[in-house]
Amino acid sequence: MTVLFKKALVFICFLVLCTNLKAESVFSLNPKMDIPLSALAIGLFTSSFFIETSPSKIPASLGRSDVNPLDRSMMFTRLNTPVRTVSDVTMASMAIFAPIIPVLGNFNTNTLVTYGVMYAQATLLAYGTRMLMKNNITRYRPFLHDGRTLRPDHVHNSFPSGHTCVAFMSATFFSTTFSMENPDSQWKWPAIIGSHTLAASVGAMRIISGMHFFTDVLTGAALGSLCGWLIPFLHKNNKDEAAPALIFTGSGLLVSLRI
Repeated sequence: MTVLFKKALVFICFLVLCTNLKAESVFSLNPKMDIPLSALAIGLFTSSFFIETSPSKIPASLGRSDVNPLDRSMMFTRLNTPVRTVSDVTMASMAIFAPIIPVLGNFNTNTLVTYGVMYAQATLLAYGTRMLMKNNITRYRPFLHDGRTLRPDHVHNSFPSGHTCVAFMSATFFSTTFSMENPDSQWKWPAIIGSHTLAASVGAMRIISGMHFFTDVLTGAALGSLCGWLIPFLHKNNKDEAAPALIFTGSGLLVSLRI
């Protein structure tokens, strides 16, 4: 872990040194878009604490035969606590550094506020959506599929993988913002590949630790990537184009975007 941390620190330093200093970020806030978008994100996040359905029937036991062929081919039924702990630390580290590194080349109050709002929106959207899914889609975790007798309090919210969702949201947010801020940087592709490789390792560890199935991880990665890309995309400055806007209508939400 110490060697890995040192390598990550050196990589971050190189990114900072190779970032072109700019007087203005390519991202900006737009009240017409950010107010309804923030309201939507907060609404999803808040509702995830109140909308939950428990399984109507607890099975007496679970076995490998209860799992679909795809997930069964890659499932681990032994709970591996050390690997799970490493996945926790890796995911948390990515979530902390993802919005910080791209800002270092353009450190000012406006940029800090813009990135803070964007990252909060992406995080709340990803968290709220995946928790609504986890709380209302019954799926028992892989380590319970070893034939043991189940109790009503056994974990049944395996789908989707929250750790993988956060890891890919962080990786995509970081790589998207870094690439848009530094389109000509020689570190653009290493940043994209490196961050997503790290996110993929989190997903792999969640499978190996017996906490999640492959499709849990795949869905979490897709959801996190979407939130991590969409928010920066909506906030990118387009000098020759109208800024994207989100408008609430009587029957739903209207997204206005000129491309």
